[in-house]
Amino acid sequence: LTKAGEVFEGCRFEGEVVVQAKDIVIRSSLVKGRIDAGDQSPGNNLTLVDVEVDGTPSGGGGAGYNVAGIGSRGFSCLRCNVHGGGHGIAAEGDAHVEDSFIHDFTAVSKDDHMGGIAAHGGSHVKILHSNVECSYSGNFDGLCSSAVGMYGDFAQIDDYEFRNNLFNTQDGYCVYGGSSSSKPYPHATNVRYVENLFGKKFGPKCGFYGPVSSFEPDNQGNAWTSNRWQDGSGDVPGTSRSAFPR
Repeated sequence: LTKAGEVFEGCRFEGEVVVQAKDIVIRSSLVKGRIDAGDQSPGNNLTLVDVEVDGTPSGGGGAGYNVAGIGSRGFSCLRCNVHGGGHGIAAEGDAHVEDSFIHDFTAVSKDDHMGGIAAHGGSHVKILHSNVECSYSGNFDGLCSSAVGMYGDFAQIDDYEFRNNLFNTQDGYCVYGGSSSSKPYPHATNVRYVENLFGKKFGPKCGFYGPVSSFEPDNQGNAWTSNRWQDGSGDVPGTSRSAFPR
């Protein structure tokens, strides 16, 4: 897509959609592949409304192995249904996701690493009132890293807000906070988990190992506020496996 300001409504896209212009809008449409919002060009300002992204690998071009259905900068997604690929959404910066459903990926290899929402560095991201789930089909085990995975691999994690969401994952931890001593950018800042629900769809701890890892509550701007178990069994504590083992 190369024409700035163009609007696509009621469309079916067969294969990958690559955005190379600013202020493009896609509404009430189906993408049989993935959406590349501009991995190297933040600020393309792609707007998605009522869009289904089906990345199921197929002869024509599902998203396939270890590839996010939507990624990774300069986009907003309202009422999106993202499923079938190797990941849900890569939110590396300037991203807004709201009232969306991210779920049911397709495993093609025992080496897949899946996540509902993933970030390996970035800033200015909001995930609001969405159902974020890492689940998959395929004859493999242990492929889901998390419903939300944030890691300081390529840049610092800064200014990520998760509010009023539901999280579930088949494996791993349910969410990561973005702080880990093993990463090049070990300290996440301004990461806010507020009034989210943690489900027990796949196990009693949300994730196989627990609800949260690598969250650094005492670092600058980080907050864990009123997060609860979906079944009404109480609050989910913001304590996690230590991000910085002593």
